[in-house]
Amino acid sequence: MQYTPGVAVLARVTGNPDEPRGPDVLHTIDVPSEWLELGLSVEVTLPRLLPCARCAGGGCDSCSRRGAFEQPASGVPSQVIVTLPNPQGGGSGALCLRLPGSGARHATDTALPLGHLLLTIVPREPTEGWLPAGSLRTLDSFEEGPELETLEPESAEDERIRRLAARIRAVQARAAALFHHRMRPPLMWCLGIALISLLAWWLLT
Repeated sequence: MQYTPGVAVLARVTGNPDEPRGPDVLHTIDVPSEWLELGLSVEVTLPRLLPCARCAGGGCDSCSRRGAFEQPASGVPSQVIVTLPNPQGGGSGALCLRLPGSGARHATDTALPLGHLLLTIVPREPTEGWLPAGSLRTLDSFEEGPELETLEPESAEDERIRRLAARIRAVQARAAALFHHRMRPPLMWCLGIALISLLAWWLLT
């Protein structure tokens, strides 16, 4: 089994890591460093071909000299869900998670458990034009939408007053138009406008 120098290996399995099992496979993902800081859970859709961990794709006995394993024929799942670890001490280097049971099936002894998936996680700072791959999907909702104001339903009395006020404003507008049109309105028009204005003030206060 090969490990990349400078990559911290996490999530070691309990028991004997050298117990018989199927071949291990490799995969690497780039994620925003913020995802690691928040410890988000991520659903990872794996590619059809995954490199053999023993030979890193070069070809060996474990992979029958092919250098990679094809899913789902080899038993590798199509998706895995991982919780991203928060690097201790604020480290920004790559991390490697070992996921038991997410590797390939043994070629001859199918009774053995599946191998491990060695998932390398590379944190990246936000840069213009870069987005996480479409094969990654966060399962956590860490952005809250704006708080919406709850409005009380309008009562029947409020509705009646609103409609009456609208009618009064319409009559006022019509009277004002007649006033400007005739320039010198009769005394009855002036009294009418005054009464309508008084009625509107009484109803709305």
